[in-house]
Amino acid sequence: MTAPRTLILALSAALAACSDDQLRLRPAPEPPRLLSSQFDQRVEMALERLEVERDGEVKQEPLAAGSRLESTERIVFEDAWDGAELVRTFAALEGLKRHVLTDEFGEHVDERTKSSPLAGARVRFDALGATRFDSAGGDERHLAGLVAGSGLAVFLTDAPLAPNQRWRVDASALAELLHPGGDLELAAAEDSASARESQSQLRRNLSGELEVIFWGLRELGGLELGVLQLVGEVQTHAQTEERELDFVLVQRFELRRRVDGEILWDRRAGRAHAARVECKLEMLSITRQTRSDELLPRVMERRASFRGSSRTDARFEATN
Repeated sequence: MTAPRTLILALSAALAACSDDQLRLRPAPEPPRLLSSQFDQRVEMALERLEVERDGEVKQEPLAAGSRLESTERIVFEDAWDGAELVRTFAALEGLKRHVLTDEFGEHVDERTKSSPLAGARVRFDALGATRFDSAGGDERHLAGLVAGSGLAVFLTDAPLAPNQRWRVDASALAELLHPGGDLELAAAEDSASARESQSQLRRNLSGELEVIFWGLRELGGLELGVLQLVGEVQTHAQTEERELDFVLVQRFELRRRVDGEILWDRRAGRAHAARVECKLEMLSITRQTRSDELLPRVMERRASFRGSSRTDARFEATN
């Protein structure tokens, strides 16, 4: 027999009233009627070193001009529940990418708008993942990389909590903040198939561990919020290959993030209230072209090293 909703809520309230030595942060037994989630991300990286190898001869290229990569994204979900199914509306999927070159003549900006074929769509999820669009006309090929997520509950522990308590989670948990919703295909129209595949691999290939530190409870606007700090170092990589008649082009990215973040968990509501993740970035981009015709050089490899930072801010609003 299924326990009635009033009994479940009463038990949840009783757990929240436990003494501090039995303090736990848990997701609510039932989701809210509607949950809006907004993620704002900004990334900035600058070129620090450039090496070019031509048929075995390596030369460090002088950086006569500054080169900077910038990216911003806004992702907004509106989640509702139809029985056991999650119905997610992709209310906003938008972004902007800029490549800025600076030389003695000033700044030269290549700016491109990012969009997604999923913008405005409603998608149904069951326990196994995205199943179908909620209305006719959606291309089901766009469903494969979508992820419902845990609402950041993946960062919690079942153990009773005390200030300065620590535990570890796999780096893949960070995808809920760095790549919310999974593969949203948020890209510029000019981006190649290889560039889009690289973005997907960078999401899937996260590795390493994060330490989660519970610092206690914070009162904010009448809410009782558990404060969780995220620290650690995570890595990811991507590699693509393009073949033409006379040459092969291989591109590889290696990205390292030093993470410092915070999650505020609404203890009474049993859900995330807000989150922030800041990362120090180191990226190596390797492009290798191999020719099979008579043109020289036969093999050319370009190695570009970037450093920078990123910040993601997330907030969650529920309607019961």
